[in-house]
Amino acid sequence: MALRIRRCRTLMRLSQHELARRVGVHRSAVTQWERDGGTRPCVEHLAAISIVANVPFEWLATGRGDPTCSPEIEVPAVAYDYAVDETEARLLEVIRRLPKRAQKAVCDLVEMIAKEQVDGAHASAGDNALRRSLGLSRQSA
Repeated sequence: MALRIRRCRTLMRLSQHELARRVGVHRSAVTQWERDGGTRPCVEHLAAISIVANVPFEWLATGRGDPTCSPEIEVPAVAYDYAVDETEARLLEVIRRLPKRAQKAVCDLVEMIAKEQVDGAHASAGDNALRRSLGLSRQSA
């Protein structure tokens, strides 16, 4: 598995630091994963590597199958299984490519906007600036 992870990273021309950022771990975790006898990534991180590197999960996890067979068909299918429209599917596909910390920030932002839309809550000056940058006005709330 260590060689497959390293192969994915180098073929994508990513540093260990960049792969770690995209997966949402520290660089030292990637170093361990790529080392013979090192630790192995959990299933969640293995799936994230598969998405980032655009390789089949089965090949990455087991070495079986064709590493050149792109899983692009699988990822959008999952998004469309859960999404109710094109916008939700796009959001789900985009957020999956972000590091975990950025995913949380985006989720917090979307929840804040939704809460304000539903509750009509009073916005702070910072919220108003954010609303203007997102093209949301008080009248549309």
